[in-house]
Amino acid sequence: MRRKSIASPNGAGKSTLIDIAAGVLLPDSGKVLVNGRDIHADFRAKSLLTTVFQETTFDAMMTPKDALMFHAKMLGIRNARTKIEEIMTLLKVDGFQSKRIFELSGGTRRKVEVAKAFISETPVYLLDEPTNGLDRTSREIVWDRIRTLAARGSAIVIVSHDTREAFTLASKTLELNDGVLEPYQKRAVNLAVSRLTVSFGRFPSRVLDELRSLPSVLSATVKKSSRTDPDKLVEHLRDQGAIPVSGNVSVVYLDSAEELLKSLGIDGSQVIKLPMPDLAEPAEVEIEMEDVDLNLSGLLKWAADQNLQVVNVAIDRNSAEQRKTVEGEGSQQ
Repeated sequence: MRRKSIASPNGAGKSTLIDIAAGVLLPDSGKVLVNGRDIHADFRAKSLLTTVFQETTFDAMMTPKDALMFHAKMLGIRNARTKIEEIMTLLKVDGFQSKRIFELSGGTRRKVEVAKAFISETPVYLLDEPTNGLDRTSREIVWDRIRTLAARGSAIVIVSHDTREAFTLASKTLELNDGVLEPYQKRAVNLAVSRLTVSFGRFPSRVLDELRSLPSVLSATVKKSSRTDPDKLVEHLRDQGAIPVSGNVSVVYLDSAEELLKSLGIDGSQVIKLPMPDLAEPAEVEIEMEDVDLNLSGLLKWAADQNLQVVNVAIDRNSAEQRKTVEGEGSQQ
């Protein structure tokens, strides 16, 4: 059960270290050995590890399932189809099987990237910010799976800028300082917390939990939102050819409605099946955030990944306060 984490600020070199350990970059000096084999000199040594990088490494034109199947075939993973279907269902990616990776939100793309770790069977795992951008429920699922890999006997290296995650998951936490890995020292710090109001052009309710789960966000509350305009629903139905309708025709907002229709005694030939429209309306969201000047760009990137239009950001500088906390709080198991 070897779980080590590296917790350091952004720009400390954590991802560079992972790239070297994965064999993507050459070190200036020294060697990376996996089970005694040089990862840079012995190409076959790379089959001993699975790496989850910060950025998506799959072909953006593939569907999630095709991308994971390609990964599985490259590594000769046994029972790949069953494992892929299981993890896609667990991470709630199974509903996006017809979409290509470039069409997915940032959080869903992250789930697909992380999923490859959970279908692989290697003695070593390198996980670079594995839960970055995930909602709280998905994060806990990933944490549980990481613990399962460790219980299986695999060695796991987790890189994170979130000390809470690092200390929760690892049996030993290190920090990277000037290129040197050292034991992480707990220290008392003051968090600068500010309130800001973000106006979104459209804000589906489904993304609120994901926003709240961002590492720098302490809370998020929808202060003002518009109700869905009935005229927009009618306009959507008209665009889909469902209005006007003639005769005994029903409109069902389900991708797969056969069982429901059968139970209602409705003839399927009389039904127009449509996907549920995204009729999200503008909203104002009040957010409490740590170090707003440092983390605001990350929030805006998350919004762009979710295809959310940010209309305005108003920072209440008068609400700024200092909160004491201890970096490195958590149980080292």
